[in-house]
Amino acid sequence: MSINKTSQANPFVSVVLPVYNCEKFVGIAIESILNQTYSNFELIILNDGSTDKSLQVINLYNDERIKLIDKKNSGLAATLNDGIAVATGKYIARMDHDDIAHPQRLEKQVIYMENHPEIDLTDTLVIQIDEEGNEIQKVHKKMYTSWNEYKHTYVRGMNAFHPTLMVKAAVMKEFKYTSKYYEDYYLLLQLINAGKSFYKIPEFLLQYRILSTSMVNTDVNSSVFIKKVIKTKQEYLKGLGAKEYFKLFNIKFLFFLQMNKLKSVLKNAG
Repeated sequence: MSINKTSQANPFVSVVLPVYNCEKFVGIAIESILNQTYSNFELIILNDGSTDKSLQVINLYNDERIKLIDKKNSGLAATLNDGIAVATGKYIARMDHDDIAHPQRLEKQVIYMENHPEIDLTDTLVIQIDEEGNEIQKVHKKMYTSWNEYKHTYVRGMNAFHPTLMVKAAVMKEFKYTSKYYEDYYLLLQLINAGKSFYKIPEFLLQYRILSTSMVNTDVNSSVFIKKVIKTKQEYLKGLGAKEYFKLFNIKFLFFLQMNKLKSVLKNAG
């Protein structure tokens, strides 16, 4: 792993941008961060062993706020943790290599979190766009802030838009990501269970790109996505005692899990 560190001193926000084989869109993503109205940040770009021209595109940007980490491929979770490890800001913001941040995204999130120090994490609303940048739809979702609310979302899981997350750095460095199952979702499960506070800023501050290879782009892939979410939830629950298990999830959810297991058994038997 090689690190090219800029001279940016005392950044208040560390933007972590993992990149893997995204030569077509990574430049747009980088520019959307560099052009933010809020400028006191470091942009940590992690090239996770890309085999296309992503690294060449990244190197076109000569900005003192950029910290480039060129590393061997290790997957998304490990790459995000590498970025968190070198982050020096008070807050850590997530950014994906093919999305476009609204110019005021960082400013609005920083202002809210500074005015509400009890909040540990914010996300925002997103506008889905296609590969050509055309709007698909504006996505409205609720941020669940407690297990009491969350336990009823037993299929889709947390309604947080991960590429828009801004989290207190101390929290991110404590919990980090895991490569088990669905990285972002597993992290959020841990944060909720630890009693961390969430808030969704009700503004569209990111254009979220849907590619032909995106997991949620087709009905088949959506089914795969849901199964992965459920599997993540099951894995997390293994670490909880029986009392906590029944406290956090209602009978409807438990019945849902059992029915899915039965369907799997019948399918394999057939």
